[in-house]
Amino acid sequence: MLLQDEHIRLLLSGLDSLRVAVVIIDAQETLLYCNQHYKYVYRQSEDPANFLGQSLESLLRHHMAHAEILQPPPEEWLAARMAYQRSGTRYIFEEQLEDGRWIQIRARPVPGQLGTILLLTDASETKSTQATILEQGTRLADAIAELSEKERCLSIMTQDLDIARTDARKAAGARNLFFHNMNHQLRTPLNAIIGFADMMRSEMLGPIGKSRYKEYADDIFQSGSNLLSVINQILDYAQVGSAAYGLNRNLHPVHALIDTCVNNVSEAAAHADIGLDVVGDLEALPHVHVDAIAASQAITNLLLQAIAASPRGGSVYLSVWAENGHVMFAVKDSGHGISDIEIRQLDAMGADEAMKTLRSHAHEGIALPLSKALVGMHGGHFHVESNETAGTTVTFSFPHPEMQAEAIPA
Repeated sequence: MLLQDEHIRLLLSGLDSLRVAVVIIDAQETLLYCNQHYKYVYRQSEDPANFLGQSLESLLRHHMAHAEILQPPPEEWLAARMAYQRSGTRYIFEEQLEDGRWIQIRARPVPGQLGTILLLTDASETKSTQATILEQGTRLADAIAELSEKERCLSIMTQDLDIARTDARKAAGARNLFFHNMNHQLRTPLNAIIGFADMMRSEMLGPIGKSRYKEYADDIFQSGSNLLSVINQILDYAQVGSAAYGLNRNLHPVHALIDTCVNNVSEAAAHADIGLDVVGDLEALPHVHVDAIAASQAITNLLLQAIAASPRGGSVYLSVWAENGHVMFAVKDSGHGISDIEIRQLDAMGADEAMKTLRSHAHEGIALPLSKALVGMHGGHFHVESNETAGTTVTFSFPHPEMQAEAIPA
């Protein structure tokens, strides 16, 4: 008998040493045993032995009365708790305490319907982890929903872009067709007018008879030539602005490029009584890496613009020199010049806007923005300086690969 008592004391001592609250209830729901850890679960100073002999329902009401268990509404919670207990099966029940902790109760019926063993553990960390996982899951769901919405919007934007791209291609095709027709419908009759006027003023088929008619023929020829030049610039500018426009670059000697441009404008300069001077040692300059047609067009346009801006008897200067990996060009006229505001507009704006806003005396037109676009396509620089009483100087450049390599410090 003494040995049996010793075993019981050893068993109870072992149960008290557990960090799990152990509660034993008989078949009548009477509390038979609580180990010492029970008071730590509910954080009370009362000895758990004082609860022995009470019913489980009385014990739960005691904890509820002392606000140790927070489970509103209390009677519904208590009824549910006792229903689990009276089911006679294993169950797991959770309750929240006043201090925010969660207690998990695991019930194990004793074989033979003799009672129930309850194991109470602190499940706060598990509940916190579950809450964190739930919160992260909610955030993830929100993020997925947001991504889905963005994907939907992106899909709509992609469709809109495809439609816009298709429309742009159609518009580009329509524009190209329009300018092709313009090329035929404007240039062809103008060339005929200019040709017949030239025949009349040169009296190719014999004397006209009256000098006034010859003057008229000169005027028709000059006006037609000017109009053709404007139309050519407009059509060329439209071509430069299209995606189909490309450069065919090769190395070209500067002197050959300048000779071509001077020949292009010599008749216009002579007719306007404008002196045209080229300054620089052209033979000593390196080749430029350019599309010869585009580069010649840029220089020719600026020379024609300078001739048109200069008064009769004035001068136009074309200076050429090498500097920092580029061949530099400067076209200077002796006209009235343009304002600082218009120069800043040209420097700051793209060629499209510059063409719409640049308006000043004889500089009215698109020669400047067209030349700026052509120079920019080559990777060159373009700058305008002007004085309203001393004329305008347009400085620009075309690159040369070898000179650029030499200009980079080792």
